[in-house]
Amino acid sequence: MKRVIADITKANPGTEERLFESLSRSVAGASHDVTVICFDSQSDRVRSSHPAFKIKSLQYGTHYTLIASIVKDLLLEMGAILSDEDSVMVLSFHREVLTLGLEFQAQLKVPSEFQSWSTLWKGLGSPTLTHAYLPAQAFRWPVTLMTMQEALRVLLSALRKSGAIDLSTATRQAELRYLLAANDPRFSKQNPAASVPGLIAHLVKAAEERNLIELDRSDIVNPHLWLRGGSASSVDERPSRISEQEKKSSRSEELINMLKAIDLGPFSVIRPYLYDALAEVMGGGPNTVRFVLAQSVELTRTKCNDANLRTNNYPWRKVRQFLINLMTRCPVLLDSAGQTVIPSFLTLSREVVALRQNWKEELEGELIIALVEAGAEIQLIDIPLLAGALYFSRQSEDEERVDTIISYLIQKGTLAESATVPRRLVLVETKPISHTGDYLQTDVLPDQSAVEESKLTPADAESVQMAS
Repeated sequence: MKRVIADITKANPGTEERLFESLSRSVAGASHDVTVICFDSQSDRVRSSHPAFKIKSLQYGTHYTLIASIVKDLLLEMGAILSDEDSVMVLSFHREVLTLGLEFQAQLKVPSEFQSWSTLWKGLGSPTLTHAYLPAQAFRWPVTLMTMQEALRVLLSALRKSGAIDLSTATRQAELRYLLAANDPRFSKQNPAASVPGLIAHLVKAAEERNLIELDRSDIVNPHLWLRGGSASSVDERPSRISEQEKKSSRSEELINMLKAIDLGPFSVIRPYLYDALAEVMGGGPNTVRFVLAQSVELTRTKCNDANLRTNNYPWRKVRQFLINLMTRCPVLLDSAGQTVIPSFLTLSREVVALRQNWKEELEGELIIALVEAGAEIQLIDIPLLAGALYFSRQSEDEERVDTIISYLIQKGTLAESATVPRRLVLVETKPISHTGDYLQTDVLPDQSAVEESKLTPADAESVQMAS
């Protein structure tokens, strides 16, 4: 039997049936079992058209790293039931899903293939998916957002500002949401009228039909686009070329990668459960640092399972390391004398009795401080991007959480607005943090008004690895 995992979360709206058609042709004549990973907005159409398919439905906008984790869990479950007569096929548009093949092709011990839908489609000699959008009658432009004419003006302005005047300077379709929202906040996904599936693809199609833009569809999923007949002289504003890093990932993804590079998660989905578990463990009375670390992670695992989060193969050791690293940078455990205790080999047997006041704001704030330290340029307009990085969501309540934490750090005197770049966050210089034995002692922060804009001297914090 051919066991198929078909991830369609990145498919253009309206192309799903064509993808399933290519899948059917690929597995024709062989018995097969298909599990489809899709968004809530796609699940009803898939269920009605293909009742035999198993469906794993996700909230619209679920991050690709979590999608890859879900596919990995499915492969592990599949590996336990495979027979010598079975084979495995994984189909996706996400690179992170397809690269799982490097790990699993040997591990599964049966024939397996990890293919992009585009490769499968072309390999079957199918016509290109160039115009596979929702039929015109199925998509209605949300007039509550703005008129189509106004939307096209915003699009052209965004392309001019990005300097997209030919193929060499072209913008990818996946970048358009960020560019459009930067030009007109109404395009932000926080606006319900702008979160309609297929909105960006429909706008691009409308611009192409009016000969306003040109497209290179060698990548049918994420084509390049630029102003038709564009030239440097025809651009109203000076082009500000998007960096190669921004070409590869969104700003939110860039911030996530910065935190990953310094082993600070951010484990956006489970971090709230981790904090709840830490509070619950500390509320149970005095315990050793060793117990607090181990039990907090174990209780987090239980809470995630109770919330129906698929965490069977979650990197829990990395979650434990994340907690250690975060509490090393920002100690929040208190002993009976009220002194903060840093997790270390010397303090694993130390008894702690409470958490610092505002400990949650301190830990969340440390993630933002780490980003600024690492060189992230965070301005007021970046709050939605920061919310996306820290919480995998850009809902208004998540933006408010980010705003509250930044305000807390500014009031505390840890962050300030730049004196040279308006509305940009910078670190406030403090006196060095000093260690005495197993404890952390900090001198009083200088008054914020007396501090010149500068970079914080890094604390001589210990790097700790817990024994297995």
